[in-house]
Amino acid sequence: HPNLLDIHLAAQLIDHNIWFEEASGDDMSTIYQPCQSDKAALLLQGRVNFYLKFWSWLHYDMQHLVQYSGDQNQIRVPLFSSKNSIYADFYMFHRALRTQIGTDLRYHTAFMADGYDPSLGIFYRQNEVSVGNYLWADVFINLQVKRASLFLKAGHLNTFLESEKHLILPHYPSKPFGLYFGLTWKFFD
Repeated sequence: HPNLLDIHLAAQLIDHNIWFEEASGDDMSTIYQPCQSDKAALLLQGRVNFYLKFWSWLHYDMQHLVQYSGDQNQIRVPLFSSKNSIYADFYMFHRALRTQIGTDLRYHTAFMADGYDPSLGIFYRQNEVSVGNYLWADVFINLQVKRASLFLKAGHLNTFLESEKHLILPHYPSKPFGLYFGLTWKFFD
């Protein structure tokens, strides 16, 4: 990480934005019609990336994003989102094994996200279900010996502490707690 602090600001004027909206058909089926705005909408974004290293082995990576949409009907984004990684990175067995142990924490504020229709493969504008406003916590271990890497992850660890199911998209529940693993072995230099 060459930069300890990285700040980005952006302002975009999005003109004639196009999206799909739900409409009821004659036979009570749901159809989607394209809509296009006749005016421009302003999207302001500010992102802060921050990296800290304590001693020589403890790391903290942080990314915060603040967004403001001048017209929530055209451009729907969460006001605030955050991703934080806190992990130990150290070597064992005479520097033969690189080990990373840590946690990832993610959050974004609630907003009216677009829905998804898998039969048509489109995202559409919906006004019934908001998503967000909850924390995601994962715990991970990464191991590397020369060109071989192994990862283990306990995903969505805070599922046990919460009674309600969370949505990643309207009508699409998030994955419950799960254990994940993987192995990568590169056979080239």
